Amino acid sequence: MRKRRLLALLLAAVLLLTACAEQKAVSDRVGDAAGKTEATNPLQPAPSPSPDALRQEMEGTGQLFAVAYFGYHDTIDSEIPVDPITVIREQAPKLCRQHPFLTEIPADRTVGERGELFCIVPLDPDATVAVTRGHWDETLEAYIYAENIYFGESGGPILLFCNGSGWEPDTQVYISGPSGDLMWYPQLDDAQCAMPIHDDSRDALFLDFSPYREMMTKRYRDMEGEWAPPTEKQLRGTTWRWEGFRKDGREVSYSVTFGEDTLCVQWSDGIDPEAHSYRDAPWTLTSEDGFGVLSIDFGQMAGILRYDLMYDEGAGVMYFGMDVLQEEMPIGWEPMYRFLRPPVAPEPVELLGLWELAWTEVEGDRNEAAPGICTIEIRMSASSSLLMSYTSREFPNTDFENEPLTFDERTMYSGCGNDAWVADLAYVGPWDTTYAFTLTADDILIKQNRYLVDGAPSVSYEYFRRIWE
Repeated sequence: MRKRRLLALLLAAVLLLTACAEQKAVSDRVGDAAGKTEATNPLQPAPSPSPDALRQEMEGTGQLFAVAYFGYHDTIDSEIPVDPITVIREQAPKLCRQHPFLTEIPADRTVGERGELFCIVPLDPDATVAVTRGHWDETLEAYIYAENIYFGESGGPILLFCNGSGWEPDTQVYISGPSGDLMWYPQLDDAQCAMPIHDDSRDALFLDFSPYREMMTKRYRDMEGEWAPPTEKQLRGTTWRWEGFRKDGREVSYSVTFGEDTLCVQWSDGIDPEAHSYRDAPWTLTSEDGFGVLSIDFGQMAGILRYDLMYDEGAGVMYFGMDVLQEEMPIGWEPMYRFLRPPVAPEPVELLGLWELAWTEVEGDRNEAAPGICTIEIRMSASSSLLMSYTSREFPNTDFENEPLTFDERTMYSGCGNDAWVADLAYVGPWDTTYAFTLTADDILIKQNRYLVDGAPSVSYEYFRRIWE
């Protein structure tokens, strides 16, 4: 009895080792097909060549199909059509290793020859899929979908080329199964992602498993230049700026200044060209999938947002895009051009913080101020200096917000304050008042107000003590 049990255990061990060896060979072949062999766990089952994993992910979500977008592709010439399997292997080897069925879809389930390439996987294995091509009818002055180009009842994945005719969308996809029926017009949204469709509750009706990140990696690897993830050292102390136009014609701009652990974002949404918004936020930088991943904590405003970064140090250009691993879809990759912040004496940085008015001084007369009657906030700017906001309960017409400070190596008018530098404000107040600021050794911020009285120059002072840094 013991011999028989021992023999059974030995046989099980041999079968297990044989299965592991066969599994590794299959995994290596899949990796080689994608151009890369990865180390695998021999005890872990190999990825299934069927789309069952996607179907399990959609189960119970209300999603009726899954879709992956693989870019726009045209025929090489009139004789050689595009091979969609070759395209998918080249565009997304990592996705192919995760879902091997992508490279095993038969030719009779490939629809079309050129345009935007999608893979469509119905939730129901026995769903009916019908694809109809459209055309513009001059008589009806409408787009008519009447050319039936595919009909299948197996529910298997299909590869679809569409929107290669100049019209978008030029194709209609109808999916019908036990879980429900829907019509989808394959196309891209403003972010160059598969256009989503929703039910009445705004829940998505398809699962998007597109390899956006892999395609972006390949696209920017193929560009001329030395592209690599940036380092923290390369980012700190620099300012990056991007300007462009929205589809509605509005001009928008973004500027990011990296501090030690906090960055400042300045942006304009184009509604009011003179209005700019500012936000300070902690930042961290990691490396994932060949990208630098910038994480910015916007707190209650937007939470933590992640951006993929690629940097060409020689050209001084950085490409950025919204990370597709989070709920927000990518905003697309755009160049940001670097503006190095000019060197600033270290003393002005000590201005950062919130300051409360302690006393005022006019013609030598000192007057103590009530607590909280006037405050100044100075913080890091997305421009080349610092930003200042001024709030006065007694004289609200003198308030200003987020005005930039510029530094000059000179003394204040009348020689008071520190002899190393003066910070000037671009803002001009009532009675053509101009302002200068300095910091004394006893941590007192001096605001000097310069104006004319009956044509003669006059000066008054406000002295602020720091509340917090």
